[in-house]
Amino acid sequence: MGATAKRLLFAVLFLAMASAPYALNYMYFSDTELTVFNGRIRSWHLDTLGGPIRTNDMFMMMTGVPSAPCEYVIQSSDSVWWDSTYGHECWQYVHGAPPLPWPDNAQWHREQAIAQGHYFDEGDTMRARVRLFGDWLRVWFAGFNQPFDSVDFVDHFIEDSAIVWFEAPLSVWGVVTTNLILCSSADVGLEDNIRYGSSDPVRGEIVPGHEEKFALIAEGSIVVLNTWANGRENSGGDGNNQPDPDSTDIALNGLYYSLHGSFTFAQQNDPDSGYVCTCMPDDRGVIYLWGSIGQQQRGYVHRSTRQSTGYLKGYRYDPDLKFWNTGLFANVVENEIVPASLEFDTITVGEFAFASTQFTNEFVPLRLTELSTTTPFAADDSVFDEAWTHELQVIFLPQAPGEYNGTLSFRSDYYNRTFTVPLHGVAVGLGAESPGSPLPDRLTLGVYPNPFNCMATISFGLPEAGVVKLVLFDLLGREVRTLANSAYHAGEHKLSVNGAGLESGLYFARLELAESSITEKLLLIK
Repeated sequence: MGATAKRLLFAVLFLAMASAPYALNYMYFSDTELTVFNGRIRSWHLDTLGGPIRTNDMFMMMTGVPSAPCEYVIQSSDSVWWDSTYGHECWQYVHGAPPLPWPDNAQWHREQAIAQGHYFDEGDTMRARVRLFGDWLRVWFAGFNQPFDSVDFVDHFIEDSAIVWFEAPLSVWGVVTTNLILCSSADVGLEDNIRYGSSDPVRGEIVPGHEEKFALIAEGSIVVLNTWANGRENSGGDGNNQPDPDSTDIALNGLYYSLHGSFTFAQQNDPDSGYVCTCMPDDRGVIYLWGSIGQQQRGYVHRSTRQSTGYLKGYRYDPDLKFWNTGLFANVVENEIVPASLEFDTITVGEFAFASTQFTNEFVPLRLTELSTTTPFAADDSVFDEAWTHELQVIFLPQAPGEYNGTLSFRSDYYNRTFTVPLHGVAVGLGAESPGSPLPDRLTLGVYPNPFNCMATISFGLPEAGVVKLVLFDLLGREVRTLANSAYHAGEHKLSVNGAGLESGLYFARLELAESSITEKLLLIK
């Protein structure tokens, strides 16, 4: 593929990603909280997550005061579990939330990888090993029962925003300096740190506003491998007291999605795993994650077996990934306004019309603030409570004929964004013919009935639109009542005159439009 063709392809892919919904960027999301051992795991101190948590099941929270900002705990279950011994006041709990559809596969990413030329398939009997070097990858292949040959590799260069697919089990580690989505059709093992070039090399702490973005999507499980770098077999007996974090901890940046499995660790130290370390306990260090975890089933990274085994957890949300669209959750509605604009029926001055639009976000139940409209539109502001869907009702209440364009605006502090809805309505004078009727060729004015006893109708025709002033005078030329002083469209119009409060006698109605005027007599007989 030539350079011009590649640039065109990536432009098309960028537009497709930009027009799709955002990523499902919860700090933690699970389809079910039941583990492979059919149990449930309570979240503890270092599990305190600086971002929204959601499950299509029930989340069990047991946490102290968090060291990171907390947001939502959203669950589909109506049942609630937390330990009242520990503070949880800072979390906002939402129960009975509609379940979100968990993706069955990453077929779209497979197709994009093929189109970009980043698709690897060496057959069903092969596994792959990848080291990330910024904007290129070093790739090894080997059979399932064969070791990797350290000198038998392929270096593969990638563009920014690349999607790379391996049709094989995969192990991976390295440094990311671009936007990269790495995918596997099977399980993915984490050999060592996966971090951004700008992040802290030991714990992977991110730099706010970083440009790199990374997502790992496995159609199987994502497994922290029991390597020397991750703390193999108790890291020499010191466990998470080992002074060298390179031989105990693993630092991860980005989004990690396990579509048919869990985010877990290898060789759990219990009889079910088939692996039992002679060391007790088999503590291996800390998982430092700056990003997000999504898993089909809750996985273990620590277990209370043989005096505990596995990793402590230090998970923190990365707000710079909040609006990165990975293309994985295309069915989730986020910040949708339907209809996107409001059109009101043509009404007569003195009447009103209603129209409504719905603002929906299936990601988190939002609170809307700063709701306002432009005159002559007004909105019900009783929508400030948090909800998945807000129905915003707007009234059109014009005080004079004319065509009106306005806006409904409201703000979501969660997204730090103001949304606007265009408004349009047309108002005509009392009894006026439709704006499409033939226009008068001159200024006209009439009164019926005349003489009148109580009520009279004044009709007037305007050859052009403009500000109309219609005033009632008595015989001495004194202004006794202003009947109109506003903008009118060209055409025929009617106004009512109520004789209440006026004495019997002769009056004059004077109509002014721009430089023209016309006067008509009225006789009031009581």
